[in-house]
Amino acid sequence: MVLCVSRKFDQKNRLFIPKEFIEKAGGKLDGECYVSLDEDDRKIVIEMKKERNVEKKPAVKKYCVRLEPSGQYLQDGFGEISIFSTKESAEDALRNEMKELGIEEGKVIENVGFCFRCGSPLFPSDIAGYKTQCFACDEDFYGFEQSGTGGLCK
Repeated sequence: MVLCVSRKFDQKNRLFIPKEFIEKAGGKLDGECYVSLDEDDRKIVIEMKKERNVEKKPAVKKYCVRLEPSGQYLQDGFGEISIFSTKESAEDALRNEMKELGIEEGKVIENVGFCFRCGSPLFPSDIAGYKTQCFACDEDFYGFEQSGTGGLCK
């Protein structure tokens, strides 16, 4: 039975196998499954991770700020992407940053769900072909990777 003909590899050069595919093949999985090719040993590596017990967060909105035309996100003093609880605070930070840097464009971006791995806000991905990105995991996700897990991916 062929369940996956061609898919793109993630940033760690792994292929994510959705839970639905495992179940269609008669397997059981309570976490994540990745397949990668170990070219040195000439073997296929199957990595299965148990689902983390991520506390379900209430459906509240979070916001981040992207500066244009660079596409960089506003960061805090520790080099982490700044996440704001209110749109107003994100807009204030954007105005201050634009004034300080002398730029004329920027954008407040609303989260689209929460990451099934860590519970952090998911934002639309900047990389073509990916649906969402999690700044805490530092990873972009295809739509099916977050679907049915409390994340967005409609």
